Amino acid sequence: MSTDANRQLARRGYAMFMKGDIEGVIGLCAEDIARVSPKTNRYPFQAAFTARPR
Repeated sequence: MSTDANRQLARRGYAMFMKGDIEGVIGLCAEDIARVSPKTNRYPFQAAFTARPR
């Protein structure tokens, strides 16, 4: 993917997020995406999250 295509995808994702369209943002992500919160004791909800196939 070109730099310009990546930039457009990121802008589209941010626009969706700002509108509250979380399903749209998730739809832009790869199916094997993983998000890991930093390890701190300040946040009881920290964890690792992986996308599940739809």
